[in-house]
Amino acid sequence: MQEFQMPTLIECNIETLTDRYGEFVAQPLERGWGITLGNTLRRILLSSIEGAALTAVRIEGVLHEFTSIPGVIEDVTDIVLNLKAIQFIQHSDDPKTLRLSVKGPATVTAKDIQHDGTIRILNPDAPIATLNEEGSLTMELLLSKGRGYVPAEANGVADPNFIAIDSIHSPVRKVNYEVTETRVGEATDYERLKLEVWTNGAITPQDAVAKASRLLTAHMELFAALTGPDAAVIPQGTKLPDPNELERLLSRPIAELNLSRDVAKKLGAMNFQTLRDLVKKTEGDLRSVKGFGEKSLKEVSAVLEEMNLTLGMNV
Repeated sequence: MQEFQMPTLIECNIETLTDRYGEFVAQPLERGWGITLGNTLRRILLSSIEGAALTAVRIEGVLHEFTSIPGVIEDVTDIVLNLKAIQFIQHSDDPKTLRLSVKGPATVTAKDIQHDGTIRILNPDAPIATLNEEGSLTMELLLSKGRGYVPAEANGVADPNFIAIDSIHSPVRKVNYEVTETRVGEATDYERLKLEVWTNGAITPQDAVAKASRLLTAHMELFAALTGPDAAVIPQGTKLPDPNELERLLSRPIAELNLSRDVAKKLGAMNFQTLRDLVKKTEGDLRSVKGFGEKSLKEVSAVLEEMNLTLGMNV
């Protein structure tokens, strides 16, 4: 069987690497794989990396965005546009309510937003509004995590006093890729993939590429498990876990599972520490262990089924 050419490592341009820009090179690749990987990673990076963004705002004395505020130079539409430009890091998964209250004369910026220690504002000097001597601005801002672009209609809240905002959650701002020819020995029909990634600083370019790759791998592993004597074929209609949730789930300790003491002890003796260790094993692997009979196997399979997992997964 002809050997499939794979890149041996990913090169990173250290001279140009920052917390917001990175250039990565993979080579050599079989012909056609440059655009396959480049396009796939670009799409995942731009659409599927989680980030925080403002989703709605309530401005005291304002019922809709097509109005103005006494003593404030900018109208509400401009204020909303300025709010959308503020970039956040959110260390908690729960939605947050942020507050702002400023009296004029003043230039209101993102650093005037009051928040707890789980929130960090990446561009605190971003302008929000300009107040004269008679102006004041009091707001409540809703911040939440998400992926990609979410239109204002999808960010609507039950309180009619809030104005929904179009939100761009992705911390990845731009991705370029370039495929060129390269050689392996005398052969010149191989490819070199250069990937450039720009972020807003909420995630480093190398972490973004790594996370995108793990998301792709989590999807592909489901297909990789379709063959073999213990193929993990999942019945049609089975609800599959979200890739991000899947990663967290697979890291869960075996001791936390709802297993009988006897089965948990047997798995511990087999040095299984996490769910990942368990689901990588096939039914045949477990049957081959002394004392691990059909009853124990059924118990393990039932617990995994409750979490939409199965034995023999290629994770």
